[in-house]
Amino acid sequence: MDKSIYVVGIGYVVLPTAFFFANTGCHVYGVAAALRTVETINRGEIPVVEPDLDILVKSAVRPGNWRLARTM
Repeated sequence: MDKSIYVVGIGYVVLPTAFFFANTGCHVYGVAAALRTVETINRGEIPVVEPDLDILVKSAVRPGNWRLARTM
């Protein structure tokens, strides 16, 4: 069974939710308008202040369960 999730926009609610699913083995694909945000998250860093979210992000980005692209 394909466990893929697609998200549009990476804000304060979607960002932790998407990475939660990525850490449970789902492949999460997202799009965001801000190039800086896309680059930051794809490096395993976060553009917001949220305790321990950086740990969740890094653990999803490393195994490749996360893909974020910029919208035009």
